Order: sequence, then C-alpha cells, then structure tokens
Amino acid sequence: MVANYATGQRRFDSYGTEAAALEAANPLARQLSAQDVLAASLTNEQAADYAAAIQALTPFNVALPAAATTLAECLKLVQDLPSLRAAATCYAARRLAELLPPARTAVGFRGWGGLSWHQPSGRSITRGA
Repeated sequence: MVANYATGQRRFDSYGTEAAALEAANPLARQLSAQDVLAASLTNEQAADYAAAIQALTPFNVALPAAATTLAECLKLVQDLPSLRAAATCYAARRLAELLPPARTAVGFRGWGGLSWHQPSGRSITRGA
C-alpha cells in the first residue's frame, strides 16, 4: 500500500506485491520532491495567487492540483478560457433544461376536477380529473 498525496489529499493505493508498490512509489516520491522544491521557490506574488486559488476552490471542496489537471484537460479541447466558460454555460443551460419539468401555463379552473394545463407543444393536460 502506498500513501499518495499527489492531488493534495491523502489516498492509499493498493498493489498486489511489494515490488509493484515500490515501482509505483518511486515516481510518486520524485514528483512530490520536485513539487516541494518548486513550492520553496515561490515568489510572494505566486504565493498570493496560490492562496487566492485555494480560497476560490474551498466552497466546492476541490483540491488545487485536481482543479488544475481538469482545467488543463478541458483547455486541450477548447484552447482558451473564454471558450471553456462558453462551453460550461451551454452545458449548464442544457442540463438545467433536462432537469426542469416542461414549461406549462394554467389556462383555467375546470370545476372541482382540477386545473387544465397547456404545454408549449399544444397538448392539454388535466390534473385531478
């Protein structure tokens, strides 16, 4: 079992043999060491940027390395941040439309049987009749 902190949160990776665990641990240790060296050489401005990024991600419970990796993968698809935002906005609007019931308007009360509804498709639905 190897303790993996690469994403900023502890995760235990299991391996079938000790040799496989050592093979996976060596590159991970080199990566973490390189990250420590980079962190020690941050300027004040870079440290402030890091703190601001952490604060922005905290409400979403997302670690900065995971967010940066996901952002890089998305930028490979759309090339720039404005395009990524437009794609996310389009996705959110489409997803919201799928989650909400179809738009309906009440046309009138039909006695004690219930309301009659008219959908944009032209169909009428009677509730409670």
